[in-house]
Amino acid sequence: MKIVTSLATNRIERQQYCLGTWRKYGYAIEAVQLPHHIDELRGQFEGITFIEDDRSGRDFGLIDTVRIKALTDRDDGDGLLLINSDIAMKCERSKFQREWVSVPGDVFRVGIRWDQDRRLDKTLNKYGIDVFRFSSSQCEQVQDVGYSLGTDVWDYWIIWAMLTEGHTIEASHDPGILHAMHERFRPEAGREVGYELFRELYGINKKQLVSLIGVLTGRR
Repeated sequence: MKIVTSLATNRIERQQYCLGTWRKYGYAIEAVQLPHHIDELRGQFEGITFIEDDRSGRDFGLIDTVRIKALTDRDDGDGLLLINSDIAMKCERSKFQREWVSVPGDVFRVGIRWDQDRRLDKTLNKYGIDVFRFSSSQCEQVQDVGYSLGTDVWDYWIIWAMLTEGHTIEASHDPGILHAMHERFRPEAGREVGYELFRELYGINKKQLVSLIGVLTGRR
């Protein structure tokens, strides 16, 4: 298994810290980046391999980040763990092994983040999903419909894709999956585009989708 992510060009120090928490588990880390971002980022992160890929959400009218399929294509036969780059993993080693490495083949496991404020108080996030464990066969099942990392409901779409392939969805609420609260950088006008694409593709509206994912991930 390897760990795969894609880095943002802002909040560099936070991402450096987060990736540092992943390294203790001993797995190779790859960052898949668009060509016009990779040089800016390469010199700021140690201990990871940078992969250049030009598949952008912009090709589908979404935001200019790497498409999910570019990330799942990094599988080399052992599956992968996709983690959002601003998530710190503070899970105990034994629990990490149990939850994220030794996963049954018919299960698709995801991780729900805990948001941490400046006082270090933690709250289970009501909506976001930031950790995804793909087996090799699950990587192959991911279709490229345009969703890119950070587009609204990119995380919901992954769960939907695995659910429709017949996998059982299991969600970890481990408080070791940590996200530091911060201001959203995406323009307000661009926040509904992911929901609109989902409705066009599958005929499911925002309210229905949020309710479904909430139930599947144990938050409803």
